[in-house]
Amino acid sequence: MRRMKNRLFDLETSTGAADGAASPSGQRLLVEILGRRDGLFWPWRTTTADSDLEPMRAIQERQQANLERKQGVAVKADGKHDWKKASAIRLELIGAKQVDAIVSGGQVQSLLLTDLGEALARSLVGPRLKTVDEAAIMFTRLQQCEAERKPVGEGRLFGKTLAGSPSDWEHWFEPMLPLLTAGFVRATSDTEGRIVFASTVSTLPMATRFDADPLQDGDVLYLQAFEAERLALAKLSGGSEIYVPLPAMAGL
Repeated sequence: MRRMKNRLFDLETSTGAADGAASPSGQRLLVEILGRRDGLFWPWRTTTADSDLEPMRAIQERQQANLERKQGVAVKADGKHDWKKASAIRLELIGAKQVDAIVSGGQVQSLLLTDLGEALARSLVGPRLKTVDEAAIMFTRLQQCEAERKPVGEGRLFGKTLAGSPSDWEHWFEPMLPLLTAGFVRATSDTEGRIVFASTVSTLPMATRFDADPLQDGDVLYLQAFEAERLALAKLSGGSEIYVPLPAMAGL
């Protein structure tokens, strides 16, 4: 499903900085990092088609490296932009403890959102995104379903008879996303492209909160980063092992 809205937006490049937030450029980078990170963890549907299976092992390895805080969103200079300005923005966010840097060879290779940075970035995007606290209802629902039987497919979790295009119901993934990006829940696909969820913890921590006015173009900036990351990840290949989706099962 494309989360990108099917309408045009009037983009504003000048926005006011929120209290405790980074500069306008820093705020936009936070939102971009969030969108790209979320694009990595939004559930991936696979079938037995080679085009579905090819990128999945590499995607899963990136997810695990992100959860272990070994690899974040790549920010290495590409030669297309003012590297001094880009470096200053990164250092600003690092100094504000809104991101952690992964450094190699004396250079910042990637950035990981801290709890503070993620809370700020979510606030800058606007009401689309949920916090872990807001996702607690779906987490409780998942635990109830797991107590009945495992694994838990999306239809049983959402209490819906799912038919037709996944785009008709994938909005239900929104409250699951902060659980997935934190590693509290894992999502995999069976050979029929159905998403299966599994909890990895028994209780949820309190989410860090940061109240800031959304950027005027925060939602579309987030969605652009999200979609770009999904497209790039779908082209990956390789990985250390062969990816095998879950077998199709009745009663998910």
